[in-house]
Amino acid sequence: MSVMDNTELHSILEHGISKLPEYFKEGHTIAGKHFPALDPFVLDSPLHASINEDKLHLDINIKRSNFLGLSSISPDIKFNVDLDKGVVDLKFMFSELSLKSEDFDLKGDYKVLIRRRKIEAHDHIGLTLKSVCFDLRYKVGVSDKLPELMPDNSSCHIESMDFDLDNHFILERIAKLFKNKISARLATFLEQKTAAFLTQKMAEVCTAHQAVIEKLSRLYAMKKAQGFDIHNVEETPRLLADFGGVGQFPLPLFWELPSVDVNTAPHIRLQDAVAQAETGDVILFAGSADSSKRIRRLTQSRFSHVVVVVKEPGIADGKACIWQATSSHHQGILVDKVRPGIQLNYLDTMVKDYLGEDANAVICLRKLNISAKGREQLQQHFHKLSAFITEMDGKPYTDDMDGLYIMGLMEIDNPNKEDFFCAGLVADALMKLEVLNSNLRQYQYAPRDFSEAQANLPFTDSAAHFGLETVITDINADIVR
Repeated sequence: MSVMDNTELHSILEHGISKLPEYFKEGHTIAGKHFPALDPFVLDSPLHASINEDKLHLDINIKRSNFLGLSSISPDIKFNVDLDKGVVDLKFMFSELSLKSEDFDLKGDYKVLIRRRKIEAHDHIGLTLKSVCFDLRYKVGVSDKLPELMPDNSSCHIESMDFDLDNHFILERIAKLFKNKISARLATFLEQKTAAFLTQKMAEVCTAHQAVIEKLSRLYAMKKAQGFDIHNVEETPRLLADFGGVGQFPLPLFWELPSVDVNTAPHIRLQDAVAQAETGDVILFAGSADSSKRIRRLTQSRFSHVVVVVKEPGIADGKACIWQATSSHHQGILVDKVRPGIQLNYLDTMVKDYLGEDANAVICLRKLNISAKGREQLQQHFHKLSAFITEMDGKPYTDDMDGLYIMGLMEIDNPNKEDFFCAGLVADALMKLEVLNSNLRQYQYAPRDFSEAQANLPFTDSAAHFGLETVITDINADIVR
């Protein structure tokens, strides 16, 4: 990534900064490199301060000590990218930090009236820091075409600090001194640690980005070998002709993650969805796992997975099923085995399994609304889908979802006709039912194309359309098939 703009770097940094609370609390491994949790932070080098005044002489040493409470980092982390100035500003807070040391040494004396009194303590010490705010600034550099953050002019503000010392006279004099020293030490520590973590996180994202560029280059070479002339406007792939339609890449806004508004969307209980399901309906899944969010963000879709309903007397005794391509494990019907891949599953079981793996997922039903003639035509062609299910059940999920989707966007002919991801399998099923025409390749479709965001599905029946995205509820309730 030799050329970046603010938006691009903002997106990459957002990806890393979202992981900072986890790093502070639990540690992290990035591309094989382990970043241990920061809580507790062990301060091996001593904290030292001296006061030499007419009435007070103090020499304070806090040797090996621990900072606790870094896991109290606020999730509300603010940052700003300014490539014109070449800086990144980061701001985060901790509600409370504490310093504990069993190796505290204090020596000195102070004058009261005409007498001097000795001060000496060799014991443990504890400090409590309240509302600790860090303003960290980094210079942005580029090394080996990868961005790098270098600490620059950071600061730490501590709202209040309490010592567990009984001598209030001493406490009053050293509090401000130690507050400044601890602030500087913490700021230096955290700016170095966060810079190393975010630089590695950016390198991981940029390396993956470079891998996509190389994959695109290979795919363009394949397209060229198939006769594509980049100078021939009539052969321009749909990807380059426009945005937003089937087989066209929606312009990604990496800082936006589309989501289903469960408060305004209609709802249906799972048992009612099972009862009302018909062949050709689709079920869409808005996953909350990182891989699901990546799909949703990249394709600007509320959904990351899609399946098609199959409910016919000749399949599973007429029970409501779904036909899907998935990398997750589910209980198959035709093959009584829990496995990933292309498979037929009971509708209710699959939905429950999905929610069991991703409790924050939102699952929606979209009914296929079709004319009586269109429904009759669907039934006439169901034998094609039935044969397709028998032939493909048990086949593996594609080993390169990104590559297959990009091939679809670039309209490259895939020699592997058994290569499917979720939306492609749904599209192929609807083509076999002749609900959709077959002008487009199955792998030109994404889950987004079966959502309300897509208004250009190539239906064969002009009256056909999918209904509203209806949130499925009461998923864990018992259902009698």
